Amino acid sequence: MNKELENARKIQDNLRKTVAKSLVSFVPGSGLFNMLYDEIQKQQFVQRYEEWKQLIEERLTKLENKTAQEIIDNKQFATALLTATPIMLKTAETEKRKYLANGVIHALDKDMDETQLMIFFSLLDRYTIWHFRVLLFFQNPLRNKNARSFYCGLHFDVATVSPLDFFKQAYSLNEDKNDILRKIIHDLEADGLMEEGTWETTNISMTKQDLKGKRTNSFGDKFLDFILLDGQV
Repeated sequence: MNKELENARKIQDNLRKTVAKSLVSFVPGSGLFNMLYDEIQKQQFVQRYEEWKQLIEERLTKLENKTAQEIIDNKQFATALLTATPIMLKTAETEKRKYLANGVIHALDKDMDETQLMIFFSLLDRYTIWHFRVLLFFQNPLRNKNARSFYCGLHFDVATVSPLDFFKQAYSLNEDKNDILRKIIHDLEADGLMEEGTWETTNISMTKQDLKGKRTNSFGDKFLDFILLDGQV
């Protein structure tokens, strides 16, 4: 009995030591955390920064009637670049970095004050790529190839198809995405980019013309114009 008790205590002591070592290894300043953070920051920073430079340079080379000195002296461009770069570093989505790069370039060729510029970059910072896809889709649903195909197969009475269903068909999304899509639509409505409306109700009189209708407002259109380049990503 004494031997069993002694063995049990040894096992408990070893377990405590193992857990203690594991906890210490993740305490900031202990080495492992700092090493992991530094390596991740180093690798991802270099990779994302190099891609960012390429995106900006590609767009700058397409500008006409802008000298290098004019670009350097443009305070709006400087504000846009300095604001967008930290946002770019926080996302792994290339699509979002392209939107950010387009916004930086538009700071050179669009007439907007710094307030509007900062609001747009704030939205770019908060939004996911699905926010952009939802907004872009409901500006013109039939711009999406899959949506056009689905739309052409519908009968005139489409009361069983809601706008949300239409979007999910275009992107082949399942019902488990409904909660996320509701949150995204709420964000876009709350930020004043889309008109408030009925998104899921199907027991209403809705024609094919209604289903393909534009749901973004003028502010939403301005934001899309800001993040797109010649209507493209």
